[in-house]
Amino acid sequence: MPQILVVNPNTSKKSSEVIKMALLPYLTGDLLIDVVNSKAGPEGIDTLLDIAISGIEAVKIVVENRDKYDGFVIACGADPGVDLARQVTKKPVVGSAEAGMLLACTLGSKFTMLTGLQAEIPILYELVSKYGLEKRLASIIPVHMDTSTIVHGEKDILQHNITAGRKAIKEDLAEVLVLAGSVVAGIALPLQKELGIPVVPGLVAALKLCEDLIGMDLWTSQVYKYYSINKKDKLYGYEDFQDVFSL
Repeated sequence: MPQILVVNPNTSKKSSEVIKMALLPYLTGDLLIDVVNSKAGPEGIDTLLDIAISGIEAVKIVVENRDKYDGFVIACGADPGVDLARQVTKKPVVGSAEAGMLLACTLGSKFTMLTGLQAEIPILYELVSKYGLEKRLASIIPVHMDTSTIVHGEKDILQHNITAGRKAIKEDLAEVLVLAGSVVAGIALPLQKELGIPVVPGLVAALKLCEDLIGMDLWTSQVYKYYSINKKDKLYGYEDFQDVFSL
């Protein structure tokens, strides 16, 4: 019976409720999930500082729970801490943005990412480049809503995304949309119905990919990028991570 920990790297319990509700329709078979918040950091992840802080907090959660779960999902469209978490456990760690993009590539020639704010565009461009998917990207379009606004149920969320999606299709020739933010996963199906093209909620893609990796008995390779050298350095203030140097 696979068990996956969905790590919401912000501190908003309301957003964790939204994330869990979005995932419930996709739970199949014997899959069990828990959704947890970071203990410290921003309530909403909208800036570079938010991403940096929430990334460390997300890894703390993975370290604390690496023996309790079969895999981990980082539920944030900026994938904070995903690389770091893959160094502290060999169990699958999947980020919402990466999973959403990879799945989108199987559904059409080019995809557009919908995100909250204009300021997030350069951050997501760097993420697309990191994953080597620049040639598959049609565009990144903001809906001009921050995390808090979305989480607390702004009534125009769907309409904002419909407007952005139509722009992506008409002007950027997008064939697939990726919802980067985890808290908007619940609008994927109505948005898809309205626009007539596939809409991939990154959060759900991450959960299903993590489930499949567990089922296929696959793990994170730590031969090179995620290898932990046997260091004698002290990791002051982060004692929970000390054993990563000699895993």
